[in-house]
Amino acid sequence: MPTIPELIRAAVAANRESVAVVDGDRTATFGEVGERTARLANALNGLSAAEGGRVAILMRNRLEYVEADLAIARAGRVKVPINPKLSDDERAFVIDDSEADIVLTESSELDRVLDTVAGRKVEVVCVDGPATGAHGYDDVIAAASAFEPVLKPDAERLSQFLYTSGTTGRPKGAMLLDRCRVSATTMSLVEEFAVTPRDGMIHAGPLSHGSASKLLTFFVRGARNIVIPKFEPEIFLKAVREQGGTSSFVVPTMIQMLVEHARTDPTTTAWGLRNLTYGGASISRQTLDAAAEVLGGVLTQVYGSCEAPHPVLALRHREESDPSLSEHAVIPAGRPALGVDVRVVGTDGSDAASDDAGVRTGELWVRGPNVMAGYWRRPEATEESIVDGWYRTGDVVTADGDGLYTLVDRVKDIVITGGLNVYPAEVERVLRELPGVAEAAVVGVPDEKWGELVTAVVVPKSPGAVTEEAVISWVADRLAGYKKPRKVLLADDLPKGSTGKILKREVRDLAAKR
Repeated sequence: MPTIPELIRAAVAANRESVAVVDGDRTATFGEVGERTARLANALNGLSAAEGGRVAILMRNRLEYVEADLAIARAGRVKVPINPKLSDDERAFVIDDSEADIVLTESSELDRVLDTVAGRKVEVVCVDGPATGAHGYDDVIAAASAFEPVLKPDAERLSQFLYTSGTTGRPKGAMLLDRCRVSATTMSLVEEFAVTPRDGMIHAGPLSHGSASKLLTFFVRGARNIVIPKFEPEIFLKAVREQGGTSSFVVPTMIQMLVEHARTDPTTTAWGLRNLTYGGASISRQTLDAAAEVLGGVLTQVYGSCEAPHPVLALRHREESDPSLSEHAVIPAGRPALGVDVRVVGTDGSDAASDDAGVRTGELWVRGPNVMAGYWRRPEATEESIVDGWYRTGDVVTADGDGLYTLVDRVKDIVITGGLNVYPAEVERVLRELPGVAEAAVVGVPDEKWGELVTAVVVPKSPGAVTEEAVISWVADRLAGYKKPRKVLLADDLPKGSTGKILKREVRDLAAKR
């Protein structure tokens, strides 16, 4: 298996004059990226002598983010992406926990970064100009050698720490090796994108999160990476029409926004999109059907995590006999990607048996070259999550006779009421279909009689748009009686983490207090 530095070197040699990165009016060719990342790799090694040292990236989507990502790999160092949305306390935790000794950032974040690293032995590099307390990005590149650092190929070398969203406490750093990223890239090319040099990957989501997993996928094929500062339909469409964008990785909310915009855009069919991969959250039937009608057959769903980067499961809607999968109440997550082994495991640790309909239900376990080596400095958490080489995802799934896997819920989120299991995601799906509901989260609240009460926390679209009685009645008409909420709370919003995920632990605390 080739390593990341070898893949970068080959892509640069084969596509030297082609455009590799687009950032608004700025572009960089593969040859330019090749030289600048070699220089930056040497600069990083000059700033810190620690072999395999951690380098944190804290900036929005921009050309320099792509360069930094590739340069860290060429230096044999470990990338630690930090979401700019994190609080100062959260940023400090990631920097301290990872032991990052270099932070690459931008001027808009510089003051906060300098305050965060004060008193720590951390070198700060500012990508858009020198400043007091920080090295200038262009200065360190210009002063460094253009010869690529000598690095022995090692597929087991640490490549990046991806910190979990911390929904159950402080985040943990998933340690991904060089082979993890290379294998995920290979699987992405097989399952998601048939990439050619004429393609362009629009990074509509933050490169500090899932979108970065597609960076190498396009770079190694001689295609361009197009970075946009934030997702807005108009900005996205400009990247498609004017900058060569043909593909992207988005979340269902973005798809919904694109559909709404497209309904007012008469040139929808001329967009030029070839593939729109989505993940990170379930997609509703309404959004899927509307996207198929407006955008055409471009959707691919993927499932993965920090610990096992996507695609672990993949579903190319256009290749299904029924692209809308209308026979399924919940849109399946897909089939296992090539190169990944999966199991559906029962509570006793053995493979789940099929029911009368040929469906297996249990926790999804994953094994493959893309799976993490463990959690950084968390041996107990690693031992709990990885069993005999299998990563326990914590996600409950069903697997049918056609090989389709459907996400049911998180193992830890299951509500047990009166001895019966209630999967919150199922109830939440029904609640999202209730007119007047903007968001909903379902949790279990301790109860002396039932063990737990099914409790729904609902955010109305507007004051008075929905009532507690309407919520209970709506669910009771559509699901078994024991699944309907026994308690309903109306709220202005739901607690969320930096990646936008609902924090169920805080929802439970909120529900228990009321």
